[in-house]
Amino acid sequence: MIWCRSPAQVFFQELLREAGRSKAFPEDVVRLIFSNISSIYCFHAQFFLPELQRRVDDWTATPRIGDVIQKMAPFLKMYSEYVKNFERAAELLATWMEKSQPFQEVVTRIQLSEASGSLTLQHHMLEPVQRIPRYELLLKEYVQKLPAEAPDRADAQRALDMIFSAAQHSNAAIAEMERLQGLWEVYQRLGLEDDMVDPSNTLLREGPVLKISFRRSDPMERYLFLFNNMLLYCVPRVLQVGAQFQVRTRIDVAGMKVSHPPKRTQGSSTAYPTAVHNPGNSLAFLAMGTIAVHMAMCDQCSEWQVRAGLMGLAA
Repeated sequence: MIWCRSPAQVFFQELLREAGRSKAFPEDVVRLIFSNISSIYCFHAQFFLPELQRRVDDWTATPRIGDVIQKMAPFLKMYSEYVKNFERAAELLATWMEKSQPFQEVVTRIQLSEASGSLTLQHHMLEPVQRIPRYELLLKEYVQKLPAEAPDRADAQRALDMIFSAAQHSNAAIAEMERLQGLWEVYQRLGLEDDMVDPSNTLLREGPVLKISFRRSDPMERYLFLFNNMLLYCVPRVLQVGAQFQVRTRIDVAGMKVSHPPKRTQGSSTAYPTAVHNPGNSLAFLAMGTIAVHMAMCDQCSEWQVRAGLMGLAA
């Protein structure tokens, strides 16, 4: 039996033990910080490394590792869960290092011990994030140095392709995490309107505009949020406490059309508004030098869809 006792596991087990003993901080916080790191290290200690070691010990008779890596590569996708949780874990660690003296004492004690190798907990937490890219680089170098007729050439190349897929899986997890984090921050700025809290939404662009009103001679500053399925017309809140914007109008992208202003003639000071409208709503506004609205034909549905691009246009 091989025990999974990596430095990160020492921190995890000791913090979990302290949480259960003193109740100074929640056990769930410890589990959230370390995510599935126990599964990752046990997979390596009990399966991946022993398989590689047996093959290296028998290298004279079986000079190949590509088949071993191919067999184990699908399990490397478990890193995606860890990578996706990493930013949140780092934030929790920083919070509880400041918030809880017992938490801080356990971490500091282990960091000063031989078990940690004089390295910080943050360093050990980062190692799994870097593991798949390192595997990819090492295996790529191994394949490049193999003779064309080497018995491991084909298997090693297939293993490299699978490692590349695992790396892409981790990158996709990071991208999705960043998308959801950005979306959540936008929802907070908008005051978390219930009908808009949809994790499948994608924020395309945002920016200030000047509203054109027939009842007023001077334009009013407003703000647009363009999602994949809706355009939100917002008013900045005077008191910057809580939500930063109040949603005044929601226009669905489906069926939306844009009326572009004519190009200015040379020397003209006249600014013409852009109009956005669908069967239910209509808006007219001027770009404020940072946002311009243009249309793109949707190939799949033949509907006009709006896309907003930061184009540095002068208002």
